[in-house]
Formats: sequence, structure tokens, C-alpha cells
Amino acid sequence: DFAIEGGYISLTYFYEMLRGTENMLVDMAINPELAEYILRRLQKFAHEHTRRTLEAADGKIDISQVTDDLGSQSSLLMSMEMIQHFLEESYQENISMIKQYGAHVFHHDDGAMTAALPWLSGLGI
Repeated sequence: DFAIEGGYISLTYFYEMLRGTENMLVDMAINPELAEYILRRLQKFAHEHTRRTLEAADGKIDISQVTDDLGSQSSLLMSMEMIQHFLEESYQENISMIKQYGAHVFHHDDGAMTAALPWLSGLGI
């Protein structure tokens, strides 16, 4: 009688654990090649980890997360253009994969990220 959650993909959270929030944002602004490289590597790992989790659960997982804290106290942490540039392709890939296993996609976010809602909804969250 309860939803079962499994799988967790949060590329900016993983990035922040490696480099810190400030360095992540600076990387994206002045060293996008480095940011893209790090995000690609994180995506490869997180996507495969979640895929294996969903596969092993054999249809028993109802909800899986594709999530990032996009908002600060008063606005987005970065522009929508940067969000789309750095995250959209991975989000599309991850959302599609999760839905192939019959699970719903959940997005948790802290902060003022209302401006990103239409984008997230358009991607299938």
C-alpha cells in the first residue's frame, strides 16, 4: 500500500560533493569544458547505477529520482540557459530510462526554482 522509491540521480549534488558549490558554478561559468567532462562522468555512473537498481527490482519500484537543487533563497542558482546546457540531455536520458521500467520520476528541489518548473514538466517530471 506504499510507493517504493529506488534510484537517485542528482548530477549537481554529486558534482558539489567533489568540488563544492562555488567551484561547480565557477567551472560552469568559466571552464565549461571541465564542467561538461565531470557531468558526463557522473551521468555515466549515476545512469547505470539507477538502471541496474530498476532492473534488479523487476518492476517493484514505483518512483525514481532525477533531481538537483536548482534554486537559491531567492532565485535559480544559475540561468535557465545554463541549466538546459548542462543538464537537459542527461535529464532526458534519465527520465526516459526510468519510465521504460514503469516508474514515475520524482524531482526534489530546495529553494526558489519556480522558473524551472515548465522545463521540468516538459521533460516529463
